[in-house]
Amino acid sequence: MKSRRRSPDWVASKDMRAAIQRELVPAALELGWVVVKQRPIRKEERWFGSFDFERVSPDRIEHLGFDFQYGEAPDIWLSLALWTGEAGVCTLFRTGGYSDPSTSAKPFWRGLLRRFLRSPRRDLLGPAIARGRERLLLAEAYFREGTSHPRLGLLATLPPYRWPDGY
Repeated sequence: MKSRRRSPDWVASKDMRAAIQRELVPAALELGWVVVKQRPIRKEERWFGSFDFERVSPDRIEHLGFDFQYGEAPDIWLSLALWTGEAGVCTLFRTGGYSDPSTSAKPFWRGLLRRFLRSPRRDLLGPAIARGRERLLLAEAYFREGTSHPRLGLLATLPPYRWPDGY
């Protein structure tokens, strides 16, 4: 089977995972997040690229997940969840993440043009990790101080009647 020709700027999946493991996981651990080995709600499910963290206190559970896109437009996404409650009963569940429309799909003609015009090799991994670190700090400010940001959104949904299993 013939492999597809990739641009010189291509960032491999294993390189993204290694950079997240090297840069963002220690940063999250320094902020007090704990690595989640398995998601308590979906024990059989494990996504290939995700890195999950949580902080648990008596009436509050905070969840943070990193996921990534590799290739010619590498990026790092955040998924967030917040359970708050009283006496073991969840009273409010919010879920959401960080959205950045500037990193969404580009027009088809840009990709074609980029393939035909030779440009010097660019480092795309470094800026992607820097955006991930910035988004981690925005999420931290939201969870710690309630600081809002236009691209960081959590929506209230119907709470489960109890805390997730395992808490």
